Amino acid sequence: MLIILLISFLAELTLALIITKFDILSPSVIVSAVMTASSVLAVISNSYWQITIHQNTVLILTSGVFFFIIGDLCGALFFANKSKKKDVFISHIEIDNGVLFFVFCFGLVTVAWHLKFVMSNTGIVTSFTQMTSSYRMDVLRGTLDNKMPGMLNRFITFNMYLAYLFTYVFVHNCITSKRFKKNLKLLIPVAVFFVDSIIDAARGYLVNWVIALVVYYYLVNVRLNGWKLRNTIRSTKNILIVFAAGAIAFTLLGTIVGRSDEYGIVYRIAQYAGGGIILFDLYLNQTPVFSKVPGEYTFTAMNKYIYRHFHIEKYDYIRFLEFRYHKGYNMGNVYTAFRPYHQDYGYIGMVILTILFALFFSVFYRSIVNNHLKSNFSFKLYLYGYMANAMFLFSFDDKFFSTYAAPSFITNIIIMFCLSMLVLNIRIKNFKIRFSSNRNKIRFDRRLIKDIIKRT
Repeated sequence: MLIILLISFLAELTLALIITKFDILSPSVIVSAVMTASSVLAVISNSYWQITIHQNTVLILTSGVFFFIIGDLCGALFFANKSKKKDVFISHIEIDNGVLFFVFCFGLVTVAWHLKFVMSNTGIVTSFTQMTSSYRMDVLRGTLDNKMPGMLNRFITFNMYLAYLFTYVFVHNCITSKRFKKNLKLLIPVAVFFVDSIIDAARGYLVNWVIALVVYYYLVNVRLNGWKLRNTIRSTKNILIVFAAGAIAFTLLGTIVGRSDEYGIVYRIAQYAGGGIILFDLYLNQTPVFSKVPGEYTFTAMNKYIYRHFHIEKYDYIRFLEFRYHKGYNMGNVYTAFRPYHQDYGYIGMVILTILFALFFSVFYRSIVNNHLKSNFSFKLYLYGYMANAMFLFSFDDKFFSTYAAPSFITNIIIMFCLSMLVLNIRIKNFKIRFSSNRNKIRFDRRLIKDIIKRT
C-alpha cells in the first residue's frame, strides 16, 4: 500500500506542477512534494518497523492532498488575469552598523539570561547535553520548576524575528549586489539565535530557518528577474542542496542536544520525515484517541488565548501527541497535519480545514509574486517566509491553525513590522523612523495606515 500511496502522491505532484505552470514554491506544489518525499522516506522507515498500512489511510491522505490542490487553485483564480511581474527597482538594502551592533548586544543579553534560566531549572548536571535534554523534556511534560519570565520569553521571540529579518536582507543583498563576503556580517544575529535555540534544545528552529532561507531566495529571485522556467530549474537544484545540508545539520545537532541514537542519520531522517504517514495509519486503525476540548489539537494557540483572557480551566493544557514504539524502535510522535484536523473534527472537518489552509497561503503567495511591490523591502515577503514552514512541515504536523490562527499572532505581526521599520530605517511617506547612534526620531500622522498598506 505504501507504493500505491507513493504513486498517488506523484500523480498529485504532477497535477500541481501542471496547474501552477511549474511554479515550484506554489503552495500546492510544496505540500504535494513534501507528502511525496514523506512517502519515499516512509518506505525506508518501514523497512525497520515492518508495518502494513491500511486502505483507509491511503484514501484519506490522497484525498486530503487533492483537496489542498483544489484550495490552491481557488486562490489562484483571484489572480487569474495577472502574470508574475518583475520588480524593476530592487536594490541593495542598507543596515546601519550601529543597529547591527545593538541587535548583537541584545542577542547576547538574551542568550545569557536564557542560559541562566535553563540552568536554574535543571539543577546539577554533568554536561551541556544533559542540561538541554533534561530541560526540553520538562518543557514538553509541563514539569518545569520555574515558569519562564514573560520578558525573557518576549526577548527570545524578538531574537527569532530579528534572525528572520536579517536572513531576508542577507539573501536579498547577495542576489542584488553579488557581494557575499560583504554581507556575511548580516548573519551575526542569526548565529546568536542559533545559540539561543541550542540552549532550548529545539532543533525545529533550524528547520524553520532553512525553510525561510529557501523561500526568501526563491521569491527575491522572482521579484528581481520575473518568473522564468530556466530560473526555476536552477532554483530547484540550489533548494535541494540547501535542504540536504539542513537535514544533515538537523541530525548532527542531535548529538549536542541529547537526541542522537544508535541507528544513524538515515534512520533518524526517515523517522522524522517519513514516519508521519505510518503513525497516522496507527492513529486511524488502533485504539481511538479523542479530543477533550473543541479544537484541542487544531486550534491550540486560540485555546491558550481563551484560557489566558477568560480563565476557562479546560483550555489550560499542553499539546502533546503520544509517542509510539514498535519492535524496540522509537517511532516518534509526528502524524502529518491531517491528524489534528481528523481527530478534532472528523473527515469532513479535515477537508474543510485543508481547503482553508490552502486558500490562505495561495492568496498570500500570489499577492507577492503577481503584484508590483511599492518598496525595496517587502514586509509581506518577510512575513510569508516566517509562516511558510506550515506548508513545508505538512507531513509532520499542523503549524498553521495550531500556531497562527489566534488573535495573539496579530500582536506578533505588529511586532515584526515595527522591528523591520526600526532596523531598516524605512521611510514611508508621512511616516518616518530613524534609528542611529545620534538620533532617534518618530513621527506619525493620520495617513499612516493607508501608506503602510500600499507600501507592504
